[in-house]
Amino acid sequence: MITNPLIYLFSLAFLATALYTLETKTSWKVVHIFPTILTLYIFTTLLASLDIFSKNANIHHIYTLTLTNLIPAMLFLMLIQIDFTKLFHSSTIGCACTLGVKRYWFLVLLSLGISFLSQLLAHHFTPNYTPLSTLLIATLLGVIGSFTKLQEVGGSKEIAMTMLYLIIALVGSQTTF
Repeated sequence: MITNPLIYLFSLAFLATALYTLETKTSWKVVHIFPTILTLYIFTTLLASLDIFSKNANIHHIYTLTLTNLIPAMLFLMLIQIDFTKLFHSSTIGCACTLGVKRYWFLVLLSLGISFLSQLLAHHFTPNYTPLSTLLIATLLGVIGSFTKLQEVGGSKEIAMTMLYLIIALVGSQTTF
């Protein structure tokens, strides 16, 4: 049984990485039958059903804290990819290119900073509705960011997908059959 919150988070991140790597780096047909996100959710739900993850206060805290910070960050990164000017003319959506270390950390820290700012503003303006307000503020900042040079910084899609995989693993780890 996993009782340590950091080992819990690390094991979910490792599982998400392993499944994604299997999907993208192997030619095994069985890996391509189900989408990786679905496989990840089912697998983490199965592990939770087998009580692999402890239901202690520390794990619940890291679960809540990680979701609270990753969802607005992921939403921001997904939205800055969209070229809204082209979206109205055709259905073209901006692309992400290969990442360098500086670009990777710039995007991660920027998105987590936006998440923090969204939560801070949401708490300041609407203390009773912070989860919804946080998402609305992150959405607004993502749309605004898509009209800036941030849209040209490649790699936001890859980081956003990594965050999505971790979010799915977290949700699955707290669900049982």
